[in-house]
Amino acid sequence: MENQSEKIAAAAAVLGGIKTPAKAAASRANGSHGGRPVKSLEEIACSCGATDNTKHQWRCLRGQAYRRRVARGLIDEKSAKEKPTKMKKKSEATATEEKKSVHQWQAEADVAASVEVTQ
Repeated sequence: MENQSEKIAAAAAVLGGIKTPAKAAASRANGSHGGRPVKSLEEIACSCGATDNTKHQWRCLRGQAYRRRVARGLIDEKSAKEKPTKMKKKSEATATEEKKSVHQWQAEADVAASVEVTQ
């Protein structure tokens, strides 16, 4: 029983890792909405026990996130406070162009699929 479930899990992992045009289109569509929301530093697990964000060890996940945000300018290092992040709003023209490109890609994929079927 375990052997069969391990084989199924391995096959699912391989199939799930394949990059398909549909997955790429879905990822682009999700990214156009602003992407994954950023966790606050309090939500990130601290593995070193430091209470001050500037004193985390290098291997601590919260410390790594803190240093990345300082490097990107999302945190003012002197006050150690997170700056509010704003979602980028795309202009309607850009959004319309992206929708057109997705529809064009779908049309091209449909044509390619019909050509493969006829051959």
